[in-house]
Amino acid sequence: MEGVNRLCSCRFEPLVDVPVPEKAVVWTSNNYYDGSGWVGLTDRDKLSLKPTLFKDHRLLFLEPVEGVCEAFSTVQSGKYDVKCWSKHGCHLGIEGDKNVFLLTPTLREVAVYSHPERLPAFPKAWKPLLFTVNASLIAFRLTDKVCLIVTIDESQTVKIQCVDYNAGFVVSHPSTNAALAYGAMVVKGFDALPNCEVIPHINCASGDWGFFVQLFQWGSFVIPKSVDLTRPTSILGLGLGKKVDCLGVLLHPPNIVIMVHLESPKVLRALEYGRDYLLTAIKTSETDIDIYLIMDGQMTRFNYSFDLRINRPGKPQHHDNVAFKCTLELDDKKKCNRFIFQNTKSASVVVPQGCPSGEGDHLVNKTLIAVFDAEICMYLTHPPALKLCSAFDTVALPVD
Repeated sequence: MEGVNRLCSCRFEPLVDVPVPEKAVVWTSNNYYDGSGWVGLTDRDKLSLKPTLFKDHRLLFLEPVEGVCEAFSTVQSGKYDVKCWSKHGCHLGIEGDKNVFLLTPTLREVAVYSHPERLPAFPKAWKPLLFTVNASLIAFRLTDKVCLIVTIDESQTVKIQCVDYNAGFVVSHPSTNAALAYGAMVVKGFDALPNCEVIPHINCASGDWGFFVQLFQWGSFVIPKSVDLTRPTSILGLGLGKKVDCLGVLLHPPNIVIMVHLESPKVLRALEYGRDYLLTAIKTSETDIDIYLIMDGQMTRFNYSFDLRINRPGKPQHHDNVAFKCTLELDDKKKCNRFIFQNTKSASVVVPQGCPSGEGDHLVNKTLIAVFDAEICMYLTHPPALKLCSAFDTVALPVD
């Protein structure tokens, strides 16, 4: 959350419309693919992804206030002092060292939580983070480890559950207003809440929060920041260990979940997003999604087609797997030098060499609204988002 804390002290400028090159299909911070090759990107600074904040203040740090908020007068016991923090109609109170009071515009009444253990003494400069994810979910970081998840179901019943802040993450979708949760943030009863989506577990080297989430009008793409490719080891005919080859998970609500894999011969290789590979997706029709992968100088496009009937409301969740197939290029010592991608029935190598990579970059397109960095709880957006939703209207200026 330190990234958001620094962002709150930045200067902002309006997010303005900047024309994207007419033939641009996907692009990085310096180059774009025009359907046949890579071209230098003009207006690269204006088109680049920049940090942003929701204009409705759903993600904010509360400020310490003197005295007790009037809203808490009916719930405090009077036995202990109450420390309070407030901002933009959101209020937090801590009575003594266990009782927590919370009130936001989403809650009809004060939510009360009693922690089973003593809470630490909070310094005066401490600024708690409140994330009103949507009308069903509020996430509140009480300490560096303790996170309170407040849920509101269809009957307006409020429940508060305590989770490990470092064991997952939540995302607020800027267009659909959906709450996406991963790991410990998928609290009991979460999947029954209105407009809430569970991100399936991904075997990777990114822990429980090292992810980027690309957000589109039609869905989202969850991408781990690092993946250590492994295969089960066979000992006496038994497969030991887990197969790790998932590069990301594509979610197309209400039902479609697509696991994106790398299908290669047995190899051990550590991959870092931005350095070793880039991903993005474009929905090209009602029933087609193109998934783009850049790795080892090549760009491959996978065309995923689905039946509209499986994605109708009320239908069961549909899990699918897609794979980018490749072989190994070995060096003189028989070690993997790079992957060589192959054309298959659904995948095509559209650029066989010379693709940009290794710049710590993102791969974006005109349908992308924002990228969420789960590690620091920060959103990045760009000018095309202005035509896709109204959640963001400013971006942070670079720090001098």
